Amino acid sequence: MSKPIPKFLHNELRELLGKAKVNLGDIERLLALSLTTKYQWTERVIQYCNVHFEAEDDRSLADILDDNYELANFRDAFATGDIDRCIDLIAEAIEVTEDTFGENRYDYGEEVDRDYLDEDFDHTVDSDVGTTIQADANDNSLGLELSTWQHNNNLQSRTFSWLHVFDWFVGRRRTPLNPSAHTEYLNQEERY
Repeated sequence: MSKPIPKFLHNELRELLGKAKVNLGDIERLLALSLTTKYQWTERVIQYCNVHFEAEDDRSLADILDDNYELANFRDAFATGDIDRCIDLIAEAIEVTEDTFGENRYDYGEEVDRDYLDEDFDHTVDSDVGTTIQADANDNSLGLELSTWQHNNNLQSRTFSWLHVFDWFVGRRRTPLNPSAHTEYLNQEERY
């Protein structure tokens, strides 16, 4: 039984829905991708100095899911075509990884910069955490495809959103590119 596609559904997804079939053999290419979690923070060391630290960890999607005890569930959801469940499992595993990494950042971090200040201000600590896929850090076949996308699109940095790559991999998105490069690619495609 096929359901009609809602009118509000994005045009690109409407065009791709139901047309791309993913076979189970592809899951190993996806699980071999290396994801980079980076946590950056600034601490007040003395009244007139900020010290900037950075910690970075590269691990495969399979390792991240396995550490969260969700690898088998991911394989099952992928085999049944439950893409939304797959996205939820990846997002949850990445969130746990980012939280754990943030708690243990002192074990991995190193000082990258110091700012000496002339004035006093609030003792706030800024932080940011994110998990991405870096095209040049992946030497498997899927990583090489991402490198090709990056080299052929001048607006795409070497860092890809894991969600965009996953949506592209399962046929829910035309490209793995980040938003500005993706839009430019679609505009060029319409012109030709």
